[in-house]
Parts: sequence; structure tokens; C-alpha cells
Amino acid sequence: MKRNIFIYVGAHKTGTTFLHRELVKLEAQLSALDCRYDPEGVKYAKALLARGHPIDPLTVAKLDHEIKLAHSSWKERNIILISEHFMGNPYTGYKDVETIAEALPGLFTDCKVHILLSTRRQDVFLESWYNQSIKEGGFWTFDEFIANTPYENLDWNRVAACYEDRFGRECVRVISYERAYKDPRLILDAHFKNWAYQGTLALPPKQPVNPSVSRQAIEMLRQANRFLDASSKSELRKIFETCSPKPPEEPLGLWSASERSRILGLFAPSNEALARRHPEAGTELYINPKIDQGADDRRPAAQEAVIESLGVQVLQKVFQYSRNSLDEATARVATYKQLEEDQRSTKSELEVKAKEIAALKNEIETKARHLGETEARLKKLSEDAKQAADAIYSRSRSAAAILVRKDLRVVRNQLRISLAEANPVKKKPKSAREGRPEPKKHQAIDKRHSNPAVDMAQPVMRAQVREWKHLPANQRTKQWRASRREVYVASGEYDRIHALKNKHAGRRCFIIGNGPSLNSQDLSKLKDEITFVSNWFVNAEQYSILCPKYYCVSSHEMFGGWNKPDPQLNPDYYAAMQAKARGATKFFSFAFRDYIKEAGLFPGEDVKYLLFERPKRLVDEAGKINLDLSRHLDDGYTVIQTMCIPLAVHMGCTEIYLLGCDCDYGIESPDDSKRYCYDAKLHKTSTSKFESLQRIWADNGPVFKSYEILRDTLAAKGVKLVNATNGGRLTVLPSARYENLVT
Repeated sequence: MKRNIFIYVGAHKTGTTFLHRELVKLEAQLSALDCRYDPEGVKYAKALLARGHPIDPLTVAKLDHEIKLAHSSWKERNIILISEHFMGNPYTGYKDVETIAEALPGLFTDCKVHILLSTRRQDVFLESWYNQSIKEGGFWTFDEFIANTPYENLDWNRVAACYEDRFGRECVRVISYERAYKDPRLILDAHFKNWAYQGTLALPPKQPVNPSVSRQAIEMLRQANRFLDASSKSELRKIFETCSPKPPEEPLGLWSASERSRILGLFAPSNEALARRHPEAGTELYINPKIDQGADDRRPAAQEAVIESLGVQVLQKVFQYSRNSLDEATARVATYKQLEEDQRSTKSELEVKAKEIAALKNEIETKARHLGETEARLKKLSEDAKQAADAIYSRSRSAAAILVRKDLRVVRNQLRISLAEANPVKKKPKSAREGRPEPKKHQAIDKRHSNPAVDMAQPVMRAQVREWKHLPANQRTKQWRASRREVYVASGEYDRIHALKNKHAGRRCFIIGNGPSLNSQDLSKLKDEITFVSNWFVNAEQYSILCPKYYCVSSHEMFGGWNKPDPQLNPDYYAAMQAKARGATKFFSFAFRDYIKEAGLFPGEDVKYLLFERPKRLVDEAGKINLDLSRHLDDGYTVIQTMCIPLAVHMGCTEIYLLGCDCDYGIESPDDSKRYCYDAKLHKTSTSKFESLQRIWADNGPVFKSYEILRDTLAAKGVKLVNATNGGRLTVLPSARYENLVT
């Protein structure tokens, strides 16, 4: 079902500012009536008004997209927008209203648009608009103002017809200012009840938001505006609003009786036509109103006395302000005198210091020359020492590898002999052996489910694995995982992870993926937040701006793969991490701990390890996820699910927001390039094959099932998991607009 958009288009001086203020306060009441107020209506209208005629369709489409994004998370079916700029420029008599009306249908393409036009009797409208122009700093007379204003365009019937032609007469509503503002307690209901909402939003009587000033105050303000700067004009206006406000019902009386009759006669036919088409508006009050024909003299008889009295009040305010300013100036003079004395004393001290500095400068220049020569010698010695150390390290590493392989062969042979003695194997008759089929060579192995308890990829564990050979495959896997957990806990690495328990209790955090949508979001707003990044995010242009707190690396491809006898961390990745990410707390798989420590990587940095290695349990196949970090982490196909989110829950975060999780890795064809927030050429490690990506990242595929399981698991623990990615395919999680979270 389409949404309803209710646009209050003005005109000016019909209480628009008052409606703005009150609707902002009533968000909860409006929501209960299935209605919502969008305070950005002024911005949308000004964006159209600034484009001239005709308005570029691309501008309209862009603004339409922006509005849809802003409204996408709102549950209310009825939305109110308010801006008198939807009618155009009042100084042209709203001549450009047709340009705005033509653009509006393209601005709300999936909504039903309703237009509310607020009118005011033309003679009173011009008086009120003149009052406003003087308050804003003008200094022309009323006659000059009228002479330069194309007031003949103030045809409310023409304006209403513009919108009726675009949206239909049934979608246009007209209400007069005089009728709507009869009772200040019912102003909102007069505009919107039984139209934008069903119910009532009656208000208590309050002071007007934009108070007018009396006719006498206007004249004094007009003359003063010729000589005052902008700040002084504003101060004087506030004084007049206090000393000489004009009640809303009191006329200004700037027209003579004959001029007022002429103006109203000019618009009588159009006002009659509008009253016939919209009898609910109350515009019949504009037709042949009673005018005092004896009031041709615009200046009241007692005007001079009133101005004199008002001038006395203004002078009182000015004198009071002057006395305060004089007291403040006297205090400042005393302060300045004290500062002068301090300055003279400081100047003497500075002269002495300057002489000392000059002497030190000469000494520093002499020592700098000697230091330059010493640095050159030290650099040469450092280069020689580095070359020697590299050579020694290379030789010692080779020697150590030879010794380790030799020791492993001895241990392996001893284990084989011991096992052979303990479990002698009876040979089968030759005939039976001859009937055995030849083993298949180069048989494909599903590395995703590779299990050391089955294929015995690590020689040092073979004796232990053989003890389990009589068990079913799932039991052997269980035994292997239990054994590795004992090793992990005994190593002390879990104690370091346990120390992080509830470190950020009750806080929110942001987990940032590597998707290209990050390039459309300003991550500098997260500098003071708890942030997690992963894998190759160090290549992102915004890394140095963000300076993330936690860095998770689950990809075995960073080290060349699982169960490598000689793992090697990708050199480009290590160089980038050393250049940018030394301050982040890093998390790696426990499988690579010994290699990282022996190779001396990340010296002096905070590096921790999580139990994530083969054989792995897949979240979508298990139907659940393990959040106990003393046990093996489950594989959710992404480091976001596998490491980052379990860590955030462990640290006590109760609101987890995802960014850059586009979930789109180029699964349309094998030749599609992978998409990241950085240049794909900087991604120097292997990625999954096309067939695997197509299966895992398919719609409703394993990744999205894993996210659903994780969503429900965290919800049961009272933890919010929300997707704040700009676009993408991750729709199984609740969504939020990133800009609303960080403003």
C-alpha cells in the first residue's frame, strides 16, 4: 500500500513557523496516530527552488532517492512535510509556483501526494509581509514596498489550480489563516485532523513563535535600519518585540480605505472561484469585507504621542545596556593595565632569554655539524650489522630446520616400532591382496572439511591419532578438538582472552567489513567508538583516519594455507600492518601462534590468539554458534561472524552495528573482479573459487543462514545486531542509517 505524503505548501505569514515547532514536539503522539513529521521539508523545497526553470530531472531523481532512504526505516504510513518554499518566492508573488508543482510528482514516485494550501486575505498578507521585511533589516516605506512587489500574482485560485492539475482536485485542500487560527488550542487539528491523521492534537494557548511589532515600532525600526549593522538591527528588533508587540488579531492599518478596497476588488473574482471549489477554506471572508471608509488618513491622531512613549521605553533599554557596558569596560581597562605591567616584566625576561638562546643556537649549530658526521658513520655501521645479522639468521634458520626434521624422523620411526610391537598386524593372504583394487591417485580432497584426525596431516600427532582409529569419524574429530583445546588452555592464551570479559559492558561497537560501500561513508566519525576490522582492511584509504581498536585475522591464506609445515605471513600484508596498524590489538588463529612467535613478528605489539582451526564446524550446518571463546570458534564463512561478533559479545557489547558488509563478491560470472573498499590489486592472498563463492553467497545461501542463526542467538542474550551498511545484500538483519547513528 502506498504511503501518503501531506505537503503544507504555505503561503508565507500563515503560521508556518508555529506548525514547525509544535510538530517536532509531538513525535510520540503523531506516531500513535500512524503519522510522522519530516522536519527536512524546508531543505527539500529549497533544493528545488534553487534550480530555476525548468528543474533538471536528474536533480529531482537524486532528491527522490534521498527522501526514500530517509523514510525507508519509518513504520508510519502518513508523513507530513512543511515549507512555504514549495510555493516559490513571495517577492515575485509566487510566480514560480508552477515550476515547483511540475517537479513534485517526480519527487515522491511511490507515494500518494496531498497538498495543503494556506491562504491569507491579500491586503493583510501584504501588510504582514512588509512588517517581516522591515524586521529583517529593510528600510523602504510601505508605498515603495508595494511599488516594487508584483502583488497582482497573489492569486490563491491560480496557486490551487497549479496543484490540482498535477495531483487532482480531491488531493488539494485549502484553508484560510483567518479560520485556522481562530482558536490557538486547535491550530494543528484545523490543518491536519481527519486528513493526515484521525484523532486530535489540541494544544494549550501559547505565545506566537515569530511575534509582530506595532505599526509605530515598524516606522522607528525602518528609520534605524538605515544606519545600523546586522547585529544592532537584531538587538533593536528584540527591544521592540518586548516594548511594543502587536497582538495577532490587531490590524496594522497601512492601507487607506480606498487602496484596501481596490486591492480586494482586484482579487475578488479569483477569491470567489476559490470559495466555490473549496467551500471548506473560509475564503468567502475575503469577498466584499466591511471596510471603514472614514479611515483614509493612515496616521492615527495620537501617533506622535505613542512614538514618543515608545521612544522613552527604547531609551530606557539602551541606557540600561549602556550602564552594563560601561561597568564591563571599566573592568576591562583595569585588566588591560595589569596586563601592560605584566607585559613589561615579561619583555625584560624575554630579552635575557633571547641572549641565552642566541648563545645556545651557536653551540647547537657546532654540535649539529659533528652530529651529522657521526650519523653518517652510524648509518654505515648499521647497514653492515643488518647484513651480517640477516646472514646469521638465514643460516641459523636453515640449521634449525634440518635439526627439527632429523628429530622428527627419529621420533616417527621410534613410534612406528613401538606401535608395531604393541599391535602386530596380520598380513592377509596373497590372493586377498592381489584382489584389492589399486588406490586412486590424485583423488580430490574437500579441504573445507579436511580433518587432521582422519588424514593425519601432522606427523607428530600420528601416534595419538592411531589410538582413535577404531572410533567413528565424528568421534575422532571430537577427540582431536578436545585435545587441541587442552593445548590451547594450557598455553595460557585463553587467560589473556578471558581478561577481556565484559571490558566494554553495555557499550556499542562497530564491526567494519571490506565492502566497497565504505567509500560512501565517513568513518572519521567513529574515532571515539569501539571498532573492529579484519583481514586486508589495512589497505583502506580511511584506515589512518579511523585507527581501529581491534584487528581480527581469520584467513589461513594470510599464512599460505592450513597445516603448512613452513607457514609464511604474506610480506605485503605484514609491511602494511607494520606501517599503519601497530596500535591495534590483533587476534590470530592459535594454529599460527608458534610461527608468529618464532619468526619474531609484531614485536612489542598486543597480539592474542583464538581457537579457530581445522576441523571446523559450520554454523549453518550445526544450526547454532559457539560464543564460548575457550572452545573452537565456529565457521560462519566470514571473519565478521567467525571472530569479530563473538569477540564483541565476549567483551560485553550490547549493540553491534555492521558496516561494509555488502555480501557481494562478484558471483555473477567467473571473470567478475572481486569488490572491496580498496583496489582489488592490493588483495595479495588467494580468494575462494567461483563455484564455492556462488554456492556460499547465493541468495538464502549458507552465509545468510548463518547470519540468521547469529541474529536469533544474540537476540536471546539481549544483544542487538544491526546492519548499517549502505546498500548491499545483507537483508536478514535489522537495518539502520549510518548517518543517524553518528550525528
